[in-house]
Amino acid sequence: MVEPHQFYTALLMFACSIAALTALQIWRRRATPGAYPLMLSMLGLWFWALTYALYWASESSADRLFWLNLTYLGVVIPPGAFFAFTLYQTGRSVLLKGRRALLLTVEPAITLL
Repeated sequence: MVEPHQFYTALLMFACSIAALTALQIWRRRATPGAYPLMLSMLGLWFWALTYALYWASESSADRLFWLNLTYLGVVIPPGAFFAFTLYQTGRSVLLKGRRALLLTVEPAITLL
């Protein structure tokens, strides 16, 4: 019988590969408006899935804590990046100029602190 953590690890590695392949396809079409925010969102999801899979694959509690803490870097990136992507797709990308773009980094920074 397969242990639950092995199943989670396999599913997360599958999600990791899908996110990486999607980011690669977006990179090939990077001239499209909104491509960079969507690619950043996919890379965040890739990092999230990878570090969480490594969390489940770890044996010691110290390693598990390390990977779980590193997972937060991948957790905070996709929401803001996807919000920026939706602004591009709805024709409101002018809202991301100057200080407004920096405001999208405040919540992730607070979460990481």
